[in-house]
Amino acid sequence: MGAATATVLGEALNVEYLARNSASRAAEERPVGQTLLDAAESLAAGFRLLWVTLEALDEPGLIAYYERRGFVRAAPPLFDAAWGTLHPMKRSVSSRPP
Repeated sequence: MGAATATVLGEALNVEYLARNSASRAAEERPVGQTLLDAAESLAAGFRLLWVTLEALDEPGLIAYYERRGFVRAAPPLFDAAWGTLHPMKRSVSSRPP
């Protein structure tokens, strides 16, 4: 199980929220986070956008996951009162990993 929201910002699809329920049996059978990112990239490609962007929570394992998925840091970390430190990241729509 998972959920995502995204907004078109200029030449990018900005993933504003991406969540997966790792306790779900479905999450064990199919990688939900990867499926949601793939859907975001497909949507971005359909709109002929250049980038998929997001702001990763300040969790080393999560940042490493996005880096393995082809994301790079796009700007210095920023602070949000509700979410804490966030790491802006981006991936070219055409640089999807295998």
